[in-house]
Amino acid sequence: MKKILLTLALIVSTTSYAQNSTGMSNGHEWVDLGLSVKWATCNIGADSPEKNGLYFAWGEIVKTYDHNKNNCKTLGLHIDDISGMSAYDTAKKIWGGSWRMPTMAEFQELLNECKWIWILDSNSSMGGYKVVGPNGNHIFLPASGYELDAEKEKRGTAGFYWSGTTEYGNTGDAYILQIAFVDDETKSIDFIPRYYGLTIRPVIK
Repeated sequence: MKKILLTLALIVSTTSYAQNSTGMSNGHEWVDLGLSVKWATCNIGADSPEKNGLYFAWGEIVKTYDHNKNNCKTLGLHIDDISGMSAYDTAKKIWGGSWRMPTMAEFQELLNECKWIWILDSNSSMGGYKVVGPNGNHIFLPASGYELDAEKEKRGTAGFYWSGTTEYGNTGDAYILQIAFVDDETKSIDFIPRYYGLTIRPVIK
């Protein structure tokens, strides 16, 4: 895993987190950004875009609160992609319907095709990116940090989102979307041990 970013440039904005949701499925709103999939307006466990929601290990479908290598159900398993697999896909299991975790390729599309604007709310100190799609619609991805051994780290300064994809043959890590703002913008695909507790932003076709 690349070095987790530790500091944050002081960028203050009063920009609203409100999103122009364009549909709903199984009780959860989505936004059509003009991409191959539609993106949920909130993380799993959150009731508004700026909230972090719940933290899950990769492939975890029953929430635990002490994420480490000793209780990760998928560590060591040969699985290349869990997106849409009810046995391991957190979004599929918890939200149901056609919801699922995004693939690495869908995160890459989000990076390549959208305009990313870093926002820091001066009232809550919650940072994150407003992600504007080719059609002008947008979502907000909070810098939700991560959870390890029941301790939450880097909230408000960096965000780490699970994809459903692993590197072929890699039984210990899975790909993530990493976002932050230090001296320059950070928006990248990385990989991290599966036992870390990260947030999840579901997608739907």
